[in-house]
Amino acid sequence: MKGFIFAVAVCAALLSGCEPASSPSGAAPSLEPVAGTVLVKNKVMFPEGIEVSFNGRIFQYQLVQNVKGEFDRYIVHSTDGMMGVEGAVFASLAKQGYTRRIRKEVPGQFVVNYVKKGAATIIATFSDHSTKAVGDKTKSRAVFTWKIAG
Repeated sequence: MKGFIFAVAVCAALLSGCEPASSPSGAAPSLEPVAGTVLVKNKVMFPEGIEVSFNGRIFQYQLVQNVKGEFDRYIVHSTDGMMGVEGAVFASLAKQGYTRRIRKEVPGQFVVNYVKKGAATIIATFSDHSTKAVGDKTKSRAVFTWKIAG
């Protein structure tokens, strides 16, 4: 019986430091990101905290897991042409010491690796995007993928 009372007392002491689930104003609590990844409509947060803004929006985010590890993948739709988006991305990454290695360049598609010693390689595929929906002003699509450190 003493063990049970002791266990209840320990649980009560541990729970006394917990705060209620809702804020004093009654609003729902804000959710903090677990690993620091924040999705913003018109920005991609690249490795090392590099933020790149663009005209358009993040269309999709994927966490890809396979035998090679875990990867972040962002799919972006932009109202700029594919080379305009690539230029903005490269300008931001170059300021942080990344270089560009072109993997493939054909009409309508540009595939490049952004490389920096000691940092994750960013694989980017830029392509023309033909508008299919009425009112959609998307001109290009970009897919950014990099391995998550760990």
